[in-house]
Amino acid sequence: MKNQEKIYTKYGDKGYTQLLSGEKVPKYNLRIEAYGNIDEATAFIGFLYDNIDIVEINDDLLRIISDLFVIEAHLSNKSNSADSLPKFSYTNIQFIEDRIDHYASTLNKLNKFILPIGDFNASFCHIIRTVIRRAERRVCELTDNEVIPNKDLIISYLNRLSDYFFVLSRKILHLNGKEERYWEY
Repeated sequence: MKNQEKIYTKYGDKGYTQLLSGEKVPKYNLRIEAYGNIDEATAFIGFLYDNIDIVEINDDLLRIISDLFVIEAHLSNKSNSADSLPKFSYTNIQFIEDRIDHYASTLNKLNKFILPIGDFNASFCHIIRTVIRRAERRVCELTDNEVIPNKDLIISYLNRLSDYFFVLSRKILHLNGKEERYWEY
């Protein structure tokens, strides 16, 4: 058996974790909360990936997971510089906008609130959408308190990403021949 690197550091046993810089911070630190929410969204996206068998959507999801890993790296970097980190730019946002427009172009115009029901994967997109919205709120709070390189790009990306999962939920319903259910009041 190969000598494996240990995954545990034991810092967490005392309520601390380590940033990319090596700095130890409490687990309730706002920076940890921000990228922890993104990590949660990433795991949910991976679950969706494993439950959808549509190449075009799976290709999107892989790209999004990669983008979110980059965002997590930027958020866990306490330095004011992103020079040593993977690049994140407007092209990441443009990709999401292009995918939203592509899927939306095949759907009916929406003029009512839709219920987050109708299909497992479509409903799961709404769960992802709300986790991303929570992550966006934490990132906004973090950027009000600390300097985050590329903060405007990151916030814009998360904002578009929640829109992407809203549109993707509608697209999945459409692909599966299921009707959207509207909120009646």
